[in-house]
Amino acid sequence: MIELLIVADDITGALDTGVQLVKQHIPVRILTDPSDGCWDTPGYPVLVLAPETRHLSPADAYRLVSGIFQHARTLAIPFLYKKTDSALRGNIGAELQAMADVYPEESLCFVPAFPAAGRSTKSGVHYIDGTPVASSAFGQDPFSPVEESYVPSWLARRGLRQRCLSVECGQLPSVMEKGDILVFDAEIEEDLDQITGFVEQNSVRLLAGCAGFAAYLPRLIRRYGAPPEARRDLQHDMQRDPQRDLQRDLQRELQHDLQRDLQRELQHDLPDERHSLPDRQRFSLSAKDKPMIVFSGSLNRITGDQIRAAVAKGFTAIPITDSMLFQADSENLPDSLFADIRSKADLIFSPSQAKPSDPALAQPSSAYASGLGLLAKQIYECCRDRHWMIVGGDTLMAFLRAMRMESLIPLCEIESGVVLAGSLPGGFVFIAKSGGLGAIDVFADAKAWITAR
Repeated sequence: MIELLIVADDITGALDTGVQLVKQHIPVRILTDPSDGCWDTPGYPVLVLAPETRHLSPADAYRLVSGIFQHARTLAIPFLYKKTDSALRGNIGAELQAMADVYPEESLCFVPAFPAAGRSTKSGVHYIDGTPVASSAFGQDPFSPVEESYVPSWLARRGLRQRCLSVECGQLPSVMEKGDILVFDAEIEEDLDQITGFVEQNSVRLLAGCAGFAAYLPRLIRRYGAPPEARRDLQHDMQRDPQRDLQRDLQRELQHDLQRDLQRELQHDLPDERHSLPDRQRFSLSAKDKPMIVFSGSLNRITGDQIRAAVAKGFTAIPITDSMLFQADSENLPDSLFADIRSKADLIFSPSQAKPSDPALAQPSSAYASGLGLLAKQIYECCRDRHWMIVGGDTLMAFLRAMRMESLIPLCEIESGVVLAGSLPGGFVFIAKSGGLGAIDVFADAKAWITAR
């Protein structure tokens, strides 16, 4: 039975959210095509869907997400999580409204912050590394610019009609009104922990946020799966008692230490049978000394800085030209390109940092992204023995569709927003990264991670 359904607006978001549960030994499966409504994934308590709504109109995003949640309601899935972009891109308001309309008797808690990745919310204003999001690189995003930093106002501009209340740190409400959407401040991990306690206490089933708050979802799943007596004990434990609070703090500290040790283990080895993947599919990386290909379709300024840092450390950049995309579409890439690839070590394929007025950017999730996917497929078929890293949700989804890969299994997190995953069918293992996440040396760090495992 599916205990938790996560609906993301792009595939990299699905991965960096799903891996938060994998880190806590909860099997997760991601479907790359949720349109047929066939969600039969025995043995996976967490299902993640990525309907690719970021670049749709708010009305189209609403219809698509509404249909997903209506199906989820017929299946009586206990917990639902609308994964949102950590920089507030996309149709967040319309998608939260769809969720609220399907469950009008429920309230919804939205936690946009991701402190570990530099995303925080204070007095309802969302920040990227201390800068209001509308003034950051995401305010100039060529595909989905964020034009408002105050979250409730931005949600209204992006399709939300429901009453939306901002909740400041340390001022959690005692009750929730039916149908309300609460937007929670959070600046540090302890804030997310307190919000999780509020969610437990109020038996909230509808949740939204990015990968930051997703790390706390296992507490809710385990609580739901407990027998009735244990659930009553948990409810009783929520009453304030100093001794119980101390014990709970010690338990949380122990849990944090265990999670940290597990993450260190995963940074050296792929998950093994301890993770009990239900299909027993084993994934393995090719020899660690093989070179890496980074294939990026992102035009985000953050990715541009990361590419320049990687070139300074020895990567070779190969620009993706219109000619290459045309040749990939006709399956006629020149032999000289493959000879050039084979003659070099670590490579980064990426488009030039085109201006937003470029016609190629008018439909980033359709023709342009499809061309990138076909190009990546043909390069991959020539370079299967290399390590692969794919940057940008649109690019990754186009590649998966070109390769007819039906689902993904998150394996481990290399760093915040950078995920090792395996595909089914085929067992292709690769690293995925959102265009707006990752440290400045993310590509060199990923290569070093592979070499050191």
